[in-house]
Amino acid sequence: MTSRRRVQVTELLRSENTGTDEERVESTLAPRKDGLQEILQMADDLRVRTIKGVIDILTPIQAVHFLIAAAELHLRLHDWGKKGDWARRVHH
Repeated sequence: MTSRRRVQVTELLRSENTGTDEERVESTLAPRKDGLQEILQMADDLRVRTIKGVIDILTPIQAVHFLIAAAELHLRLHDWGKKGDWARRVHH
């Protein structure tokens, strides 16, 4: 999404006083849902190709260590995000 489009979405959300924030975001993004799904699918495909490419050049034991480290990183980032969400809810 371009900066200009972000500004338009933000202005639209501010101008609408009906519904929850979630409903306003949903109604704004609904027409773009197919495009967003396509982008997410492309990103997933890129991640899979990248992981396969890395694993192809590693020895089996290196691949195991890489996958373990990637999983640990994913889980820690997920936990960090959840803590951040919780902190924002508490302070609002």
